[in-house]
Amino acid sequence: MGTIWRTADAAGFDAVIFGEGCADAYSPKVQRAAMGSGFRVPAVHMNLSQTLPLYTSKGASLIVSALDGSDLYARKPINKEDPMILVIGNEAKGVSREVQALSNVRLKIPMRGGAESLNAAVAAGILMYELTKE
Repeated sequence: MGTIWRTADAAGFDAVIFGEGCADAYSPKVQRAAMGSGFRVPAVHMNLSQTLPLYTSKGASLIVSALDGSDLYARKPINKEDPMILVIGNEAKGVSREVQALSNVRLKIPMRGGAESLNAAVAAGILMYELTKE
């Protein structure tokens, strides 16, 4: 989580949301990996399936990583000026079905080699930078 937090800071995201079951945002291990980003980018814990509809009802795009999603590189462009929430699931279970059902966009990073998936922090970094690039 700390690596994702630091990458969100570097990529210009406004906040990090820790869903239910995530690591403790203020544990020493997470804070070491965040390398100070916890002082620059706010983090909140929340129940995603209850809270995300509040954001999508106000026009935010909800993008989730999903192994059966659309190819990241074949997607329609996303307006970078519109609010966006990117949800990355854990490496074992991915994004919950409840949160996937709330999403506007489901994306996958194509695997050209033999790996089935990427580390969550690596996937988050790729998605954050691809979704915000000019």
